[in-house]
Amino acid sequence: MSITRPLLAAKREKAQTEEEFFDGITFPVMCSAKLDGIRCLKINGEIVSRSFKPIPNEHVRRMLRRLLPDGIDGELMVRGNADFNQIQSAIMTIKGAPQFEYWAFDYVKASLDKPYRERIEDLKAWFSEQYPKNKMMPMDALHDVKLVLPVEVRSSEELIEYERKTVGEGFEGVMIRHPLGPYKCGRATYREGTLTKVVRKFRDEGIVVGFEERMHNENEQEQDEFGLSKRSTKKEGKTRSGTLGRLTLRMPSGLEFGVGTGFNDELRQLIWDNKKDYLGKTVTYEYRELSKDNIPRFPVWIGTRNLDDMS
Repeated sequence: MSITRPLLAAKREKAQTEEEFFDGITFPVMCSAKLDGIRCLKINGEIVSRSFKPIPNEHVRRMLRRLLPDGIDGELMVRGNADFNQIQSAIMTIKGAPQFEYWAFDYVKASLDKPYRERIEDLKAWFSEQYPKNKMMPMDALHDVKLVLPVEVRSSEELIEYERKTVGEGFEGVMIRHPLGPYKCGRATYREGTLTKVVRKFRDEGIVVGFEERMHNENEQEQDEFGLSKRSTKKEGKTRSGTLGRLTLRMPSGLEFGVGTGFNDELRQLIWDNKKDYLGKTVTYEYRELSKDNIPRFPVWIGTRNLDDMS
């Protein structure tokens, strides 16, 4: 039986302490680094995103269609220290030949019910058969395929240490899998333990529904009771700047909130001058936790999200 939907990690809706987050996990577990790229699978001969639509970039599709086996699951990255927007732009654009890497982390060779530990053995066997040196797979001088191999973790203490090490190396967080877990087509749950992600900063998507202009505070400086300088926030002392202050985003729940950080001056101006192009777009933001009103706290803009890279 082949994959009909990608396996997606369980999400926890609120930030947790380490003790709360790991409560309920049955050890041992298999852990690997969480990547921040474009989900990519080969299904029925085609190279597709997590929405099962073909990866837009023709060059990437052509290269991977020839080299990858059906049932492989992984993430597309761009060479170098590319950020979220650069990866999206390179992989989700039809033309061009980006210098990409494919990081393979799962392989359904025959059965969805085969335990994860055995699927990893299938992945390693395929890789070693195709590329006996068991190093990165050279497509050409500009592209690589790499394996994301898990580490067995036997306790919450080991898991906390692994997470700290992984984040310290620049990864987003940690993916946790049950060694005997099947490949579930769809979203996993925390209780079943098939796949869970540990990310201290949460990410989500929202729809742009409004724009607020940045205002300059021209109010005169005053002294507070401690003799320190302060500036009044009276509206009449503020002037328009002609650029973006913050975006208003709508969550799937219908709640709305503002995002005003994460932009540089150039991007602020670009969005402000092209509001029609951004209105209704789906964007990704990062936040620390949800408030008691279920609004993201300390949200930060990450970038626009291509709908083909969403489920």
